[in-house]
Amino acid sequence: MQDSNIKTVSVPLIRGSAMHISDLEVIGSYSVNSEREYVDDLSELRYYKEPANKNVRFDLNYNANTTISTVDEPWDTNFLLKWISNNFDSLRAQDVNKNKTQRLAAHFICYRGVLKNLLHTPFNTSSGWIICAAKLKESIYLYHYDTDEVIKQNLNMTEHAKRLTAYGFKFQQFALSGINDLLIIHYSQQILCIYRKIMLL
Repeated sequence: MQDSNIKTVSVPLIRGSAMHISDLEVIGSYSVNSEREYVDDLSELRYYKEPANKNVRFDLNYNANTTISTVDEPWDTNFLLKWISNNFDSLRAQDVNKNKTQRLAAHFICYRGVLKNLLHTPFNTSSGWIICAAKLKESIYLYHYDTDEVIKQNLNMTEHAKRLTAYGFKFQQFALSGINDLLIIHYSQQILCIYRKIMLL
């Protein structure tokens, strides 16, 4: 995806002392089920299930030829916006008199991957990114789009690369609780936590 209105900028070398960032604070969560639907609960929460046999031998190729995979990623901005809408009252900023306003207390809202791309920029010169920003009532929403290079890589992914990707999800099936069907790998099934961090200047 290329747009003649998109400007490229160079990022200077960042030096100086690091700013203090508060500890992560979990302020909420939601699930995405196998049908890629938003669910406002902890239904997709899993925990580590210790194997009964200490001599662990997980066959990551188990039923590989019959595995049904859903390929959509769960990073749907509409889900995040839905969670914000459902919890808006507890997220509202306060004015000088401690009264709640009609805007969010957060200055930036995005998925973790967007922040990772931004923070990697000074050190990763081999690939680019597309991040769009929208400002609403003093809050800036950030969302990334795949570059042409990434789209091409995904379209041309080899069967071996797809198999390696599936291995991680297959391992989760063996190692986590509440997963009884080893025939199906659902890439969409996730539980997502909303974190808040405060940067002190």
